[in-house]
Amino acid sequence: MKKLFLLCSISCLSSVYLLAQDARFDVCPLKVGEKVPTEIAVSNMDGENQLLENIIDSLPTVLVFYRGGWCPYCTKHLSALQEVKDDLIKEGFQLLA
Repeated sequence: MKKLFLLCSISCLSSVYLLAQDARFDVCPLKVGEKVPTEIAVSNMDGENQLLENIIDSLPTVLVFYRGGWCPYCTKHLSALQEVKDDLIKEGFQLLA
């Protein structure tokens, strides 16, 4: 059974967007209860692209959306998640941001 958990800091909640590189697609926020499209390609820290569905199929996942390193609220939120990352891994979860 695939489990996906979403965390968004309050300041970043409005910035959860699906960004399409193709101009034919409209940019729209995810609505409460809406599923995250997993057929999108995401980059890892080495710059390699993978399908999100392949990553989250392996383990229950905590998926965090954030604006970027320039956002002080997001940086603080990610720092707090870093503190509990080992506990999440021990419980069998993976953390993706």
